[in-house]
Amino acid sequence: MSGGHFGDCGYDYYKVYQFADELEEEVRNNYKKNEYEHAYEYPEEVCKYLMEQVPKMRKMATLMRHIDYLYSGDHGSDSFMRIVKEVEKEYNDPIQQILNDPDDNLNERIAQAMQEAIAEYDT
Repeated sequence: MSGGHFGDCGYDYYKVYQFADELEEEVRNNYKKNEYEHAYEYPEEVCKYLMEQVPKMRKMATLMRHIDYLYSGDHGSDSFMRIVKEVEKEYNDPIQQILNDPDDNLNERIAQAMQEAIAEYDT
């Protein structure tokens, strides 16, 4: 069936994915002029906050899709729970969180994540 139970929504989870993609692009283009010579010029604090929301939106869109599949009969209860646990794990993965973080100090964040992982492993 591939979804469609919440048909009045028109696959709104896709719209959430698209919103996240477009938001990410807009933030990355902060201070760059578009074809109309207009540029958004939001402070770094605002851009950082917006970029932190992008993976949250993608996670929610993914969960929405699987909920739609559940109610459409594409997932059973067991497969649904298995899949949403995988989604939760993916979006809570420290490496994925580092990659989603818009800060420029990637090496520092990787080193910190490795230290945390080693500390967790040693306990």
